[in-house]
Amino acid sequence: MTELSILVDGAYQHLPDRDNLYENKQRYDAVKKAISAYNSKQATIDQGNVENTVRDFLERASTFTIDVDMDATPQTGDAPLSVTLEAKNAIDGSGTLIPNENFIWWIRTEGNTQKILGT
Repeated sequence: MTELSILVDGAYQHLPDRDNLYENKQRYDAVKKAISAYNSKQATIDQGNVENTVRDFLERASTFTIDVDMDATPQTGDAPLSVTLEAKNAIDGSGTLIPNENFIWWIRTEGNTQKILGT
């Protein structure tokens, strides 16, 4: 359960704009509560409760879709591999066309900060 808890934390950290998505936070809290209950009552808790809350978190988390023409060059190679990312004609979840010069490639790091990989 400790490893599962760490994996759930990592998944939650990488959901988009998670602080603004109440449903994702509720699902995350439900998983953490189920894991905590399982840990405190291992002999009597129904493992299905943990499985169901994890499944709900994984399958129903709110994410945003962006349609984009994207290319990565090179597409294959040996690690470590430097890759150039190019994107154009992107349309966000609201249907807005994103100007080509407005792309920022980033990852979320610990402490809820963004590490910009490139623009």
